[in-house]
Amino acid sequence: MFRTLCLGSPLVLIAAAGAQIPVGAAVVTTISDPTNPIMIIERGTPPTILPFTGSVLDEINAFRIDPIANLVWMAGINDGSVRIAQMLYPARSVINDGLVAMLPPDSLAGIAFDIDGNPVFGGGSLSDNGGVWRVHRQTGAVRALVDNASGLVGDVNALCEDSETGTIYFGVHGSGNVYRISPPYALNSQVLVGTIAGVASQQISGLAFVRTAAVPQGQLYVSSFAASRNASIVQMNPMSGAVTVIPGTPPWFDVNAIEFDSVQGDLWLASTFAARAIALATPSGSNTMLHQLTSGIATAIDVNDVDPNKAVLRIFPRNVPVPTAPFRFEAAVLGNPGDLAAIAVVVPAQAVLAVGTVGPDGRFGFTAQDLVFPAGSPGSLILVGGTVDTTRMIAKFSDPVTWPLN
Repeated sequence: MFRTLCLGSPLVLIAAAGAQIPVGAAVVTTISDPTNPIMIIERGTPPTILPFTGSVLDEINAFRIDPIANLVWMAGINDGSVRIAQMLYPARSVINDGLVAMLPPDSLAGIAFDIDGNPVFGGGSLSDNGGVWRVHRQTGAVRALVDNASGLVGDVNALCEDSETGTIYFGVHGSGNVYRISPPYALNSQVLVGTIAGVASQQISGLAFVRTAAVPQGQLYVSSFAASRNASIVQMNPMSGAVTVIPGTPPWFDVNAIEFDSVQGDLWLASTFAARAIALATPSGSNTMLHQLTSGIATAIDVNDVDPNKAVLRIFPRNVPVPTAPFRFEAAVLGNPGDLAAIAVVVPAQAVLAVGTVGPDGRFGFTAQDLVFPAGSPGSLILVGGTVDTTRMIAKFSDPVTWPLN
């Protein structure tokens, strides 16, 4: 659920309250199966099919749940279109589907989010019109991050992000290489992280970044089409590039999509072709099939891994515009659905920005349109979010967030 404060122009690209993707559920998208373009899968229950309502995009090749709002971002395999929508569950529909941008390649294969919450899309051949692009979440403006002048060879086929640092990772199908792009995301500033060539197939299909208490520096999981050697999943150190193959038990099928559930500590996987399996796997490789598609190919998977036992505050943008210009301020508390929630400024003065109820998707948000805040005073505000379980009277508070970064 979101509360909106309009200070000027109309609100754009912001979701309203509704029936959202449940906490803990995964969303799987497919191609070559118009009857099942989107599925919501909850652990222990059959998939719920969500047919489109009036969308022209029925071949979804990339999909992500927005980190802060009741929105989803999608990209197609046929026309380079970037779309945004709301998903209604259990109403079984996708609504308010709208075109945001058109990018050069016909096929877009992955989505990540930058430090300011802007979606970053990748796809196509780096020798032609492929690359990586940022789409501004408020205006839809497109900026290239990697293009055919990068000197890279292969197809961009997977993206993920480190949400704490804003680092974007992308994998190249054909070379097996993984690269990173760091803020401020200068054009073609990518740095090679490592490669899975030589230990697995070079046909990278998915990426997932994981940071846990046991591995505070984070690690990458890389999926590929490599079933013949049971090497479809490779773990990669994002600092050194060192790789370790994780054999599957039972053996992996060709894995086309991978996502880490940070709450449950396991991996969601989608396989292609004959297997057509949606599975859960431990980081050590033990896996269990949850569902098998009867047709089509699963192309993307994302999980709404909000932790109901915590309160987490997210703010976009983290950096205010330079030069100074009006922008939309977005803040959300992530926590247990149904809890009372609040967002407040605590430094340099105390002010409550919003109070409400955490929605079924684990989010309660606040937006202010046409805010003006000059750069040059990083960390001049400190904000905190909190939730209260009114039945058990248990309060949870987020870590303080200093804002802005610049």
